[in-house]
Amino acid sequence: MLSMMKFRLISVSVLVMVVVAALPLASAQQKPARKPASVSMAKSTFKKDVVDFTTKFCAGCHTAPNGADNVNLPKDVKEADAKVKYAKLYRKLAKYAGSKAMPPKGAAQPKDAERNAFTGWVKKNVK
Repeated sequence: MLSMMKFRLISVSVLVMVVVAALPLASAQQKPARKPASVSMAKSTFKKDVVDFTTKFCAGCHTAPNGADNVNLPKDVKEADAKVKYAKLYRKLAKYAGSKAMPPKGAAQPKDAERNAFTGWVKKNVK
C-alpha cells in the first residue's frame, strides 16, 4: 500500500515537473503580442490626415479662385495627385503648418497630433 502511494506521489511530481518545464517552451512559440499603436503612431490615412486637415484648417483662406497669397487648394484631390501633381503645394503647406506659421493667429488651430499627422504624411509620401 505504501509503495503504491509513493508511486502515485512520484508520478504526480514528475508530471508537475514536466508541465512546469514545458511552460517556457510553450510561451516561446507564441508570437509576441503587438502593442497598440499610439494615436500619433497610428497608420496614416490620406483622407484623415491630409484632406480633413486641409479642409478644416486651410481651405477657408486658400480656395480658388482668390486664395490668400495665391495658394489654392485643389478640390477633390486624389492621393496620387497630392503625391505628384501637387507635391510642391503640399510640401509648402506642410512647411508652414509644421512651423506653426499657419493657420494664422486668431484662426482655429490644429492640435499637435493633427499637425504632426499632416506634416508626417507629407514628409513620408510626397517626394
